[in-house]
Amino acid sequence: MRILIASAALFLGVATASASERTMYVTDDGLNVRFCAGTDCCIADRLSRDDPVAVMEEDGRWARISVFHDAKITGRNCEKPEEGLIAHWVSIDYLTEQVPDGTDPNAWYGLLSDRRIRGIPKVGDYGLDREDLELIRRYASLLLLNGVCEAIETGNKSVSRENTYYVACEGESEQRYFTADDVAS
Repeated sequence: MRILIASAALFLGVATASASERTMYVTDDGLNVRFCAGTDCCIADRLSRDDPVAVMEEDGRWARISVFHDAKITGRNCEKPEEGLIAHWVSIDYLTEQVPDGTDPNAWYGLLSDRRIRGIPKVGDYGLDREDLELIRRYASLLLLNGVCEAIETGNKSVSRENTYYVACEGESEQRYFTADDVAS
C-alpha cells in the first residue's frame, strides 16, 4: 500500500510542490501523524512501514508532510493548533530516504495523496502530467475535507470538456466536473 497522509489543504489555493520537497519512507508500523509538530499534538492518522511521504519542511525532529490548511480540530483532548496553522507532521526519526525493496524510486506519490482517494491514474497515463494529477488530488481532498464525499472512486481529465477535470465520490453515479479556477478559489 502506497499512501501519503496529507489530505486537507485546499483553502490556501493551489500551491505546487516545491523543489525542496523530497520523498522519504516510513521505517516503523503505526507511525503517528499529528496536526502539529509535537508529541502533545492531536493524532490525525497512522502510517505503515514503507509508506512514502513527501517531506516539505523540517522543524527540529519533526517533518511536515502536508500543506497548511484552515480546519478546526474539536472534541479532542490534545494540543490543537490554531486555524491556518494545521498541517500533518511526523517524527523524522521514523523516516528514511532509502527506498524499500519493491518500491519504484521514480514514482511520484504527490502532494495531498490520501488513502480515501482511489482510481486516480499515474503520471503519463491518458496523457496526464504531474500538474494534472495534483489538481485532481487537490479537488478530491477539498471534497473529503468538506465532508462532501467519504471517499473518491475515480478522477481524471475530461475528454469531452476542454480544460476540465472530474472526480466521482464513492457510491455516486455522477461525476463532479471542475476546472483549475475552481480549485484556486
